[in-house]
Amino acid sequence: MRTAQQFYDDTAATAWRLARCLHRSPADAEDALARAYAELLAEPGALEHPRARTHLLALLTEHARAALPLRAG
Repeated sequence: MRTAQQFYDDTAATAWRLARCLHRSPADAEDALARAYAELLAEPGALEHPRARTHLLALLTEHARAALPLRAG
């Protein structure tokens, strides 16, 4: 069984790079990353799922998309 710390250790570098690409400031990226990890870890059995890393990266992308301003026209 994988622990939250092991999951973080395995995914942190990739997740951080994605968060920095999706957000203007390091503070925004850090906040988004913390929210994505918290959301994922709140799901029972999420770390045992074989696609847990993909789910984390999808959450980061969804959060960034939701934060983008809508374009008129």
